[in-house]
Amino acid sequence: MCEIVLELIKLKAHMAPVKITTTALAESTGLSQQTISNRLIALERQMKITRSENGIAITPEFARELKGFAAELKINLEEGPERISMRGRVVSGIGDGKYYMSLDGYRKQFAGKFGFTPYKGTLNLEIGTDEIENRIRLKNRQAVEIASFSDEHRGYGALRAYVCKIKKGGKSETGAIIFPERSHHGINTLEIVSEKFLRKALGLKDGEEAEVLIK
Repeated sequence: MCEIVLELIKLKAHMAPVKITTTALAESTGLSQQTISNRLIALERQMKITRSENGIAITPEFARELKGFAAELKINLEEGPERISMRGRVVSGIGDGKYYMSLDGYRKQFAGKFGFTPYKGTLNLEIGTDEIENRIRLKNRQAVEIASFSDEHRGYGALRAYVCKIKKGGKSETGAIIFPERSHHGINTLEIVSEKFLRKALGLKDGEEAEVLIK
């Protein structure tokens, strides 16, 4: 299966449909034409490719999966930089950060492990695909663990946190990037907590860019 996917990537099938026959794929991969046909059928059933009169295309979902795998593979094959820097655009959340950061179970742990009690809310930054490798690299580092806990209503998941600096222009504030055990955010979103209301402290509005530095 890998040989076919790799050949399709070389042909840029993740960007647009490509017209190629099973005979041509067999020649370029060294597999039999029957094997190519069977594997293309399997990939189509798994919704990893589509086939039409325009050619073969890798689906957007599978393309994202492949990019994530490639980034993680690269990270594990190479030694990462000592400092990580990421840039992202400020986006509004749905308010769940405010709820969770108001819970004593989280607030007391942040106070004990980071030396600050978090503002009741998170700053969300949307990062580009070129920053996803650094996000994965960060998650592979040793984190400060915030333990799960329960109250009379329900249980709350653990999270991993990393001290960071958030910068805009000449201003900067200290905070922590968090990776909750349970989150509705995708791989392109960073959640940041701080003692301060970062939007006000740094003068940030939706759509504006901020930089995050992690040592």
